[in-house]
Amino acid sequence: MGTGLIIRYYQAYLANVDERVGIQIRVFHTGTDLFQHVMNQILACTLNENLLPDVDQKQGIVSSSGKPKSKAVLMTSLSSGYFEKIRDMYWEYPTVTGEVIGIYQPSHEEYQQTEKQMHLNVVQLRVAS
Repeated sequence: MGTGLIIRYYQAYLANVDERVGIQIRVFHTGTDLFQHVMNQILACTLNENLLPDVDQKQGIVSSSGKPKSKAVLMTSLSSGYFEKIRDMYWEYPTVTGEVIGIYQPSHEEYQQTEKQMHLNVVQLRVAS
């Protein structure tokens, strides 16, 4: 049952892109300033390592000739906040490279549920670029 779900998820969101990136976020402590600190680390790492392009907050539309390169990002985290922030960034602004970025999070349980087999199947999905 779990394998079919993973295959359908892959086919629907990840199969037809030029490149796939996986980001797993594990935060063991909580705090008011921690979310933004972790968010800054994620953005710095993905930009510095050229995993994701920066966005252009000044220009609303980027015109490119031909089909733009597409990239899917699969995020896993117990919290949906990181996913929502990064997804919204790529929805609201074009990338400086003209790439089309899709951000996906199959689940956000808010707390670890290692006893549930379905949860483990989704988290263990490995995506190769």
